[in-house]
Amino acid sequence: MTFWIFALLFGFTWLITAPLTTTLAGRLYGFTHIGVIGGFITTIHHVGGGLWAFLGGVVYDLTGGYELAFIISAVVSAIAAACSLAIRETRHYAPLR
Repeated sequence: MTFWIFALLFGFTWLITAPLTTTLAGRLYGFTHIGVIGGFITTIHHVGGGLWAFLGGVVYDLTGGYELAFIISAVVSAIAAACSLAIRETRHYAPLR
């Protein structure tokens, strides 16, 4: 039963942030350049994820465990959450043609 609960929750939330991120970026910066903005967000996301996967392995090789990697991840996540909470929403509308 636990597997099915996990499967349902995971399935319903898999990649749910992708359309939400693009929609939020479009609402904040306008949809005129949404391709460039979305591409930039996606690129930074994937580069960061790939880099941290590599650096997590380096931390494991240097320390023999993942504890430091998890601590660094928690600290960086807390900083990111604080930065997100500090955002003041300002909408930029594209001029009418």
